[in-house]
Amino acid sequence: MKMTTKHIILKSIVIATISLFSAQNASALEIEGTLFPDEHQYQNIRMKLKGAALLRYLSFFKAYTGAFYMPENRTSDEALFDIPKHLVLEYRVAISATDFAEATTESIRKNLGQKEFQRLLPKIQVLNGLYQGVNPGDQYSLTYIPGHGTELRLNRAPLGVIPGPDFAFAVFSIWIGEAPIDISFKQTLLGMK
Repeated sequence: MKMTTKHIILKSIVIATISLFSAQNASALEIEGTLFPDEHQYQNIRMKLKGAALLRYLSFFKAYTGAFYMPENRTSDEALFDIPKHLVLEYRVAISATDFAEATTESIRKNLGQKEFQRLLPKIQVLNGLYQGVNPGDQYSLTYIPGHGTELRLNRAPLGVIPGPDFAFAVFSIWIGEAPIDISFKQTLLGMK
């Protein structure tokens, strides 16, 4: 049967509608085999999935997948404000605790002025002391709750909490700040792509 232009347009509309319906009603988003739920709840605070992506190292090595959550009534421009936020990263490669510490320190330094970096260095060192090495499939997550602090978890097990909105701003800047680890990854996490 020969398809007319009208049939092609109609078929495209149906496919687009099904895709949109599926995306809106999905309870999770799958990125490279990692399933990220549509919502994250910390105690009684609910945050919606803003975006999820794969980060590649040197363009072709798959480093990790990540997802970013924030309150539904907030925009991407407010992601670094003093509001609840949650980032989860699932690793595709093994990384040592020492490598995490070095990368964290350097990435935060790039996003802060020297004076602010020095002021926050004791808190950065506390975070660096919490890190453990990871293997493929392990997940780290950071959750910031105003008045409580930034909690680091490894495979859902809590490792520690570091107080202060200034520290939350610094650590989340690694992925969504002015000098992120990868601009495309940042834009996708924030739902801008």
